[in-house]
Amino acid sequence: PETARRKVLEKAKQAEESASSDGEAAQPKKPSVSEEEIRRRMEMLYEKYDDTEQSTMMWEFIHSGNLKAIRSWLSEEPWWAYLRSADGRGPMWWSFEERNNDIVQYLMSLGVPHNDR
Repeated sequence: PETARRKVLEKAKQAEESASSDGEAAQPKKPSVSEEEIRRRMEMLYEKYDDTEQSTMMWEFIHSGNLKAIRSWLSEEPWWAYLRSADGRGPMWWSFEERNNDIVQYLMSLGVPHNDR
């Protein structure tokens, strides 16, 4: 998990530096898979309840309020917004728990349901 966390944080930092150097927000990188594959992965993750490296990393980013890292990660791999931990909780639940409206709004913009656990 540490390697994945480091990779996401490096991307977030690069995006931030790029934005500050030219005064504009950096354009997020597009996922390298088809829309159909993204949808398939989202559905699979949403139905699977499991404690994984990704669920731990997502919880840590949400718990620390690191929206930049979340945006950087999900801009390339949006399906991870739909992951669920073993207890059925996921990014939206954790964001509500932390009362982080910015992350809640971002997840809603990705289509993550806000009316379940």
